[in-house]
Amino acid sequence: ALMVALLPATATVVGLVVLRQVPVPVELAGIGLVIAGVSLHRGEG
Repeated sequence: ALMVALLPATATVVGLVVLRQVPVPVELAGIGLVIAGVSLHRGEG
């Protein structure tokens, strides 16, 4: 389930590299929140 949470962040990176789509600051903040949530959840286990 944690890997599914990272799917939007992965899609954003692929969009940046392949399609040259630059994410706006709100999208970058969302990616940061997802990564922080995943790392906090992994730290509990």
